[in-house]
Amino acid sequence: MKSVSKDIYKKYQAQTFPYPSLLEVKEAKGSYIKDIYGKKYLDFVAGVSACSIGHSNKNVIKAVKNQLDKYSHVMVYGEYIQDIAQSVNNKDTASSLKDLRCQIDKLDDKLIDVLQDRMDLAELIGVDKKTNDITILQPERWKYILEDRLRKGVAKGLSDEFIILLLRAIHQESINIQTRVMNSNK
Repeated sequence: MKSVSKDIYKKYQAQTFPYPSLLEVKEAKGSYIKDIYGKKYLDFVAGVSACSIGHSNKNVIKAVKNQLDKYSHVMVYGEYIQDIAQSVNNKDTASSLKDLRCQIDKLDDKLIDVLQDRMDLAELIGVDKKTNDITILQPERWKYILEDRLRKGVAKGLSDEFIILLLRAIHQESINIQTRVMNSNK
């Protein structure tokens, strides 16, 4: 099926590359774009802002809408004085800070739920270990978890120290739960 959009693109869009992908984008979020067929692509060709903050960033959309309510672009080289104080206004900052803290609170709630799910599994593992007379600490498994999660955390930009401290705390709580299971009369 011939695409009208592609024909229009080739006819009217300035070409920056002799062989454009001609990908017809339906939507984009974060670092991904989705074509009109629903196929998802990691966007390595995104513009400057999309590369650094992702597509459809809620904070950017809000800031752009706020700015457009005042005025749009007036001059590149600063011929006019613009009220930059509005962007750092304490009221706006407090509102933004409140919104960001609300997002953190929601993520913390999810994190606690995930940790609870993990500890529920640790309890089931403790029951299995008790039933099969297996020791609580499995050094090879702990070594694997530490190396694997450390690699994954660092790949996502988290520090070694943070990942190790977090994993040690989670591991210790898992050991505590399994110890309670082992010591129970059930």
